[in-house]
Formats: sequence, C-alpha cells, structure tokens
Amino acid sequence: MLGGGSGNEVAPHIKAGRLRALAVDLPERDPAFPDVPTLKEQGINFYSWGSVKGIAAPAGTPPEVVNYLADVLKKVSEDPEFKEAMKNLSQPILYMGPDEFGKFFKEAYDYFGKLVKDLNITLK
Repeated sequence: MLGGGSGNEVAPHIKAGRLRALAVDLPERDPAFPDVPTLKEQGINFYSWGSVKGIAAPAGTPPEVVNYLADVLKKVSEDPEFKEAMKNLSQPILYMGPDEFGKFFKEAYDYFGKLVKDLNITLK
C-alpha cells in the first residue's frame, strides 16, 4: 500500500502488526516511527509536507499581534504535556515562525499550482 494516511491514522495498525511501514514520505524520520526510514534514505528523492496545520492572520495584522501569537504558539509547541499528547497521537511537531511558515506556504502553493497546471486539472 502506498500512502495510508497520517501517522495517527495508521499507527494503531502498525503497532498491531496489521500494516508494516516501509518508509515515511517526510523530510526526516517520523518520531512516532523512529526505525522507519524516509523515502530519501532509500534513494527515492520525494517527500510530502505531511499533515500541515497552521494559523494565519488577515493581511495588515499589526506585527505586535503576529509576534504575540507566534510566541504563544512556540511556547505551546515546546510544552512537555503538549509534546507528549502529540506523540501519543503520532503527530510530529514542527514549529515554524511567521516568516518561515509564510515561505513554506508559498513554496507549497507554487508547487501544487504548477502540478495542477502541468496535469491540466480543471474545475467542472
């Protein structure tokens, strides 16, 4: 099977032995499955962005508000209880600040926009 969903969807099946993970399609190994190599480690130069969650604010939001939200979210992402809860859900945590997430989002938008165009995908 290729794919299988996010870690929290397949983890119970892997742990029960119903599925065997051959690789993860992330840039780095998934902490929930540290013994499972990435595709890149196996010579396949591909990875997805995983199951991305982010928070956005409207254009023109004052920088002090953006910075406050970023600081609070960073603290949450570093909280031991939060980290343990995410680990139990097989959800890796990768905090990105506003600039880094903006760059990441633009790259994803451009990548998938090109893919849609290259595959001639249209709405009907």
